[in-house]
Amino acid sequence: MTSAPAAVSADRLRSKRPVVRTFHGSAVDEFKNAKTLQRRLFCLVTIPLERVGAALADYVVGVSETTRARMPSVQSVIPCGVDLEAFRSGPKTDLPTVLFVGTENGRKRGAWLAEL
Repeated sequence: MTSAPAAVSADRLRSKRPVVRTFHGSAVDEFKNAKTLQRRLFCLVTIPLERVGAALADYVVGVSETTRARMPSVQSVIPCGVDLEAFRSGPKTDLPTVLFVGTENGRKRGAWLAEL
């Protein structure tokens, strides 16, 4: 049972419009792969904030089953994807093209990719 002050606080934090919270991963996974103390501390602060954000949302979406496994509040999984009718590959070149989205030293290991 929610106490009256907690219910009032939650109502104040909610907007009048429905809120959908989308998770692309979790701070738990980020923490496991954090290399620096600063990053680990950031993740430790973020983990409970993710849970509060999910609890206050009207609907919670994850982009993968892995995200759902880490965030039990995920109600639906909507994978990221590309509309192949709208986006097509360009002409071939002699050198490969690589698109990397992430940080140099984060869990996606950008520095490792750059060494290749």
